[in-house]
Amino acid sequence: RPGIALTAEAGSNGRRDRAGPVGIIRAYAILLVLIPPTHIIGPLGAVGTPATVIGLVALMLWGVAILTPGHYLVRTVLPVRLVMALLVGTILSSYAVLHVRHVPGAELLASDRSLLQVLSWAGVALLAAEGLRSRGELYRVLRTVVAAAAAMAVVGFLQFRSGIDLATLADHIPGLQANADLVSIQDRQGFRRPAGTATHPIEFGCVIAMALPLALHLARFDLARSPLRRWLPLATIALGIPVAVSRSAVLAAVVAAV
Repeated sequence: RPGIALTAEAGSNGRRDRAGPVGIIRAYAILLVLIPPTHIIGPLGAVGTPATVIGLVALMLWGVAILTPGHYLVRTVLPVRLVMALLVGTILSSYAVLHVRHVPGAELLASDRSLLQVLSWAGVALLAAEGLRSRGELYRVLRTVVAAAAAMAVVGFLQFRSGIDLATLADHIPGLQANADLVSIQDRQGFRRPAGTATHPIEFGCVIAMALPLALHLARFDLARSPLRRWLPLATIALGIPVAVSRSAVLAAVVAAV
């Protein structure tokens, strides 16, 4: 209901947020959205994107927690566990069938990478479902997701409007190196077609479109923040969707808005 965030905000614990599930999931959201997936932690190879690594850490912490008496997880969400078990089980089955025959090296590496990525997703899903303690902690995660999507929209708008590519700043992050060429600005019938911090304009448009309903919810109900801080991310995301020059982005925005 309107104003619920005000009550939730009062019970916050900043130190626990930074060290617990809230901090891990917020870090994952920032790294996933704002660092291009072409940039990796060198020794880890293509699977070594910072977001994937954080997701695997989340899975490890969730596993340790459920095996530890008095753990910090606050609930058991069986539907999420079931869905994640089905997803990971399906991937593991395919992985096993693949290795029945001789597998070329490149195909083997790709299968290993896909398995680790799915485990990373599962770690984030399980830690979010069972580790967030209150609506206030959920709001902090949602604010971070929306802010990251808004920042991505700003990057895309600058690419579209003036050709300024802030995504190249990822080249200067210590410890990361480019695993592939990142083409952030494409051309479509005389228009600059931006990819933001994604690898393709369609991906860029769909990502920020998926964040649109979250931004709209926070703009209406997150009354613990000023109107500017609530409505500016929504306006930024809404502005970024058409500059993607993508039918998929517009369709995703319509579905999300409905």
